[in-house]
Amino acid sequence: MVGERNITKGKPYFSQHIINKFGITYFHDDSESLADNFTFAVWPNQKSKSTIKPETDFLEEMFNITISSVNDQAPELKTKGLRLKVLQGSRLVVGPENLKVEDVDSPPDEIRYVILRNPNNGFLAMAYHPDTPVHHFTQADIDDSQVWFIQDGSPSSGVFYFSVTDGKHLPLYKLFHLDVIPVSITLANLTDLLLPQGQTTVPITSAHLSAMTNGRSPHVTYKITWPLQHGHLLIENQVVTSFGQEDLDSGRLSYHMTNLTAAEDQLQFSLFTSESNLTGQTLNIRVQPLLQVMSDLKIANGVAHQLRRKDLDATELANMTNSDPRFEVTEPPVHGRLVWRGPRSTVMEAATLFTQRDIDQGLLLLDPHANLTGTDVLNDSFTFLLREDCVQPAVGYLPFIIVPADPLLLQTSTPYVPLFVTGDNLVTSVVSQEKPVVSSGPMTGTETLGKLTRTRWQEADPWGQHRGEEPSVDGKVPPTKVIWPPAATRVSPRAHTQPRESSYPLMVILPLAAVIFLLIVAAVALCVWLLGRKVEKAKPLIRPQAIPESTAPSHRLERSMTVPTVTVTPLIQCSSRPPTGPFRTLQCEPMAPPVSEPVEKCAPWETWVNLDPDMVKLCRQTNPTLKHNQYWV
Repeated sequence: MVGERNITKGKPYFSQHIINKFGITYFHDDSESLADNFTFAVWPNQKSKSTIKPETDFLEEMFNITISSVNDQAPELKTKGLRLKVLQGSRLVVGPENLKVEDVDSPPDEIRYVILRNPNNGFLAMAYHPDTPVHHFTQADIDDSQVWFIQDGSPSSGVFYFSVTDGKHLPLYKLFHLDVIPVSITLANLTDLLLPQGQTTVPITSAHLSAMTNGRSPHVTYKITWPLQHGHLLIENQVVTSFGQEDLDSGRLSYHMTNLTAAEDQLQFSLFTSESNLTGQTLNIRVQPLLQVMSDLKIANGVAHQLRRKDLDATELANMTNSDPRFEVTEPPVHGRLVWRGPRSTVMEAATLFTQRDIDQGLLLLDPHANLTGTDVLNDSFTFLLREDCVQPAVGYLPFIIVPADPLLLQTSTPYVPLFVTGDNLVTSVVSQEKPVVSSGPMTGTETLGKLTRTRWQEADPWGQHRGEEPSVDGKVPPTKVIWPPAATRVSPRAHTQPRESSYPLMVILPLAAVIFLLIVAAVALCVWLLGRKVEKAKPLIRPQAIPESTAPSHRLERSMTVPTVTVTPLIQCSSRPPTGPFRTLQCEPMAPPVSEPVEKCAPWETWVNLDPDMVKLCRQTNPTLKHNQYWV
């Protein structure tokens, strides 16, 4: 400025005369800059001429200005959180990111720190003397990473108290926190060890057991704290009680089971490093069953599911041991029951022990009864112990999903049922897709359950067969898929099982009813036609014979030409045990004559269907003596 005129902004011209007489003045803007300059040009100019810079004949120079600083600003702390996290027993640099104080008018080497209270879990030191505690340093030392914190190994956190100043202003007093991270061992992998059923040795690798540590020593040692109950650990065929992580990584460690009656074992151990330890750890060792299990088995609620080999398959174990594996149920299903049905009986009982052969023969039924209110599916399972004499037992389980009942799942296959017609008995069997009803006592007449019509035996068996025996022709049951209601199990004598309401929609029931009705009509018509043919063939074979007279009135033989009414009796008898299938073929014998005379026996259907005329004639010629009021038909 020249006088009061700012020549920087307007009329930036002045002469040597003004400089000599008044001089020019430089005003600083009070910033923290310590240097400034301006550039000028000088040339000769006459007073009578205007002040215009010529294009030539001028001199241009730069005028430098040095500014002397004035310490008028106090230091300012830039670090918001005065905190340092350090690993237990380690050392860490205290850098500008942890502690930073700035002063605009003071360099970093003039900002001095003084430790007023030392840390209670270590000390501060310089990098060139790490074992010697220091009590003062500068911001320049911090910026150069020369200040270190040495942790003494204690697990507790601590603080140190300090002051900082630029030498002129009042110091700042602050508290610096030192958070200690304890040295720890972490199990990165702890997975159950599975020993295949039938084997005694299995390797233990890092896939089953591995550990990591944040300490300076990476070596981890495992030590057994409780002896194994049913085996021991081996490294190169040597029994060991401790091992390292390198043994697991290389696969040299293995478990050998010595007790073949156990299904599991436990390895209890602790981990150690030079800085830390981890105790109370357990590795579970389980025998893996040699079994194939269906993972997504779905069962309709209220519908008994017949377990097959595709659901539970221990064939591989059976082939290995040349035996029949046994399943011992330890935990039954929560929302249902597992029942066993005999091969020649329909009495259901709780299945607590079964074999693979029972599964292959379809004798195991899984009957779910769950409350599906408010849910679509429900998970359930049952646990068992797979046993075999030559190998260890193994725990397994079969999971299944209970879904709402579906009409398609309730359909049953219709087996071939032969139709037998004799002169004394007429058997008709109508198979429908309704659930069979189990009755413990014989009944008379015809019962209709939904669309299933069945004629039942009377109390007396017309062929003299013992009660409780299953009538059969060849001893084989035609393959039939039957869905037994829950009440079919454990039927008490003389107790009738009430039919459950059908869950079929109306559109399914009506067509089934029509088809069953047509089958009944066709069966009755066929029986009537066969019965008529039997009567026609029987007439020529009957020859009138003289009725021998006896002196005793009670033994008088009578023969009447009146044909009595014939009652048609079905061949299927409802005993205390329902048949294994809805219907079975029959094999019966004729009733023995009341007298002691030897009579040749002929099956009724053989007499009228399979025998030739000579045999029929022979049977008719050997008639036993009739009692009073008895007639031949």
